[in-house]
Amino acid sequence: MKVILLNDTRSNQHVGCNLVVQNTLHSCKQVGIEITSTIQNNISDPLAEIQKLTDYNCLLINGEGTMHHDRQLAKAFGKCAEWCKSQNKLVVLYNTVWQENKILNQYLRYFDAIYCRESFSAREIQELGFQAKVVPDMVFSTPMTIGVKGSSEDSVIIILDAVRKGLCYKLGWLAVRKRLRFFSMSNNNDVSINKRFFLPYALRFFSGYTQKLPDSKFIEQISLSDKVISGRFHGTCLALLHFKPTASIASNTHKLEGLYYDIGLEPSIIIQNNKIDWDSIKSQWDACDNAMDLIKTYTSSAPQKILTMFQEIKTLEK
Repeated sequence: MKVILLNDTRSNQHVGCNLVVQNTLHSCKQVGIEITSTIQNNISDPLAEIQKLTDYNCLLINGEGTMHHDRQLAKAFGKCAEWCKSQNKLVVLYNTVWQENKILNQYLRYFDAIYCRESFSAREIQELGFQAKVVPDMVFSTPMTIGVKGSSEDSVIIILDAVRKGLCYKLGWLAVRKRLRFFSMSNNNDVSINKRFFLPYALRFFSGYTQKLPDSKFIEQISLSDKVISGRFHGTCLALLHFKPTASIASNTHKLEGLYYDIGLEPSIIIQNNKIDWDSIKSQWDACDNAMDLIKTYTSSAPQKILTMFQEIKTLEK
């Protein structure tokens, strides 16, 4: 099977996006799927790019962070799916969120298979009369990093940034007040933070902040931590992958709530509306501690579920 991968999010220079695409390339190679081209998510006209290509029989769309609220990019991907079906190509949507779409729903009929990252998205698609399977986010196929701390080291709490700038700044100031380590997952946030009056200086002085670490170093910091506060979905995924009690702040979709539901955690423990208080953080850490067996079951089974998904995609080839 020869595949075009649409929505190569590595252009975001974001740890989670990098891992999603790297793990996708690795999984495809494992099952004998050849990715002949990738199309980045910052291309203005993805359909025009696809129409230049001929060496493929399947369009594989990474739905990561895109297929919700009838976003313009999501509708552009829908048009790509429609055109590829008109050319008798297979079309697969994977690693996707799906929420509160109207216009985008008309494109569901062009997908030969749909794999959602969590149950809430799959349910929306199923209620529209289409099939959708639930497979954990591609980040969960990342090999676990084993960090070794000195026995005398104090408990380490780290804070991860957020895609929403206001929340990112709020988490930065929380790190300053509590003297906690603060890490950025994206170069874009480094630029934004450095433009804020006094915040970058306070973070460097009180929180040891440096600009975005290489992906492996960032993951190592998670592995060396004891607890995590995360404003990002993929930050939560990486923290849970390493069995860290995590306090997560809600995103602009139900992806975190769906993830918690699938693990067996109560979605209502996720902090809503950027209302960050220490009692809510500690309460969520406690809930994760109490559900650690469920978290381990979910994360340990995820890599095989992801590999099985790609094996199923391979069998679609005629």
